[in-house]
Amino acid sequence: MATPNCSVTVVQLKHAIEIVCYKLLVKFKFGPYELDDMKQEAYILALEVLATGKYDENRPLTTFLYVHIHNRLYNFKRKHYSR
Repeated sequence: MATPNCSVTVVQLKHAIEIVCYKLLVKFKFGPYELDDMKQEAYILALEVLATGKYDENRPLTTFLYVHIHNRLYNFKRKHYSR
């Protein structure tokens, strides 16, 4: 799953996403979306951003994914949350 511009292995990516999901997902569970749904969304968001080549290898992968996934899940919740 590593992109051509990135030397991140599948194991490193999975580990980083698991850490980010553990920290974030409780905050973003809402309505009909369970933790597994949000975890799946987080994986999709992480793979999409790494495919674009925006990841700078001088930064920690976990920090990069945390910020990106946090922002995207915040937008997702704002878009899909209805009162």
